Amino acid sequence: MKNAIISIIALTLTTGCATYTEGGAFGGFNETPLARDTYRIQAYGNGLTSRQKTNAIAMVRAADLARMNGYSLFMILDYDEWADTSYHTTPATVTTDTSYSGSGYTSGSANCNSFGYGYGSGSTWCSGNARTNVSGNSTSRTTINPGQTYETEKPRTDLVVKFVSEGTPEASNALSVRQIMTRYGKAAGLNAEQLAARITPASVASASARQAHSAMNTPSSISNKPAKRASPTTDERSIEQVYASLSPHEKRRVDAMSIPERVSYLRSNR
Repeated sequence: MKNAIISIIALTLTTGCATYTEGGAFGGFNETPLARDTYRIQAYGNGLTSRQKTNAIAMVRAADLARMNGYSLFMILDYDEWADTSYHTTPATVTTDTSYSGSGYTSGSANCNSFGYGYGSGSTWCSGNARTNVSGNSTSRTTINPGQTYETEKPRTDLVVKFVSEGTPEASNALSVRQIMTRYGKAAGLNAEQLAARITPASVASASARQAHSAMNTPSSISNKPAKRASPTTDERSIEQVYASLSPHEKRRVDAMSIPERVSYLRSNR
């Protein structure tokens, strides 16, 4: 799809610990096929992952599945996002502070005797006693510090997407696999080599490949009928044109809506 439509879905992407991996320990994606051309995709992260990161993972996986099934376009049928919240409380701690105060004194006495002898010799001996008295008190203060409670949010994104062939009525409202990969691939965790492999012309389904894929799954009674390209009336504008015609104030209001609300609002104003 065109750049304005991609901008409607998300404007800001941040990094997190979740990666573009199926069932990763730190986050990733799961998918469930609902029909030949319809999938449900769930992207999830851990407590360090942003909501924008899980959105990017879900969008890239949707584009990847469309590409692998022979399509270059897809559309979002349903969208939801939320966070699983958990709480962790650290153990309480106890500290005790003690202070002392007091006074004391020491008293004593001694008796000494000396004897002298001729030729400058003599001896001295002493005897006595001493007493020390101490008095005072101590004060102790115990403080209990309760544990800290921490909240952890693990974001989730849930998409239901349908692959779209060019030349069908849905194509005018569909998203481009190549542009989604270019816009969200790095934020979802793809490295430069992985991203390049997904957006090269050979990796994105060609029109003939999509037509062949559709013919294999079309009843024989209508398989030989050429596909007719939707021809909107002259007074019907594309979603991109509607979004571009909005005032800055209206664009901010539309950007604050959820994805289904945005698409519905823009379609109703064509």
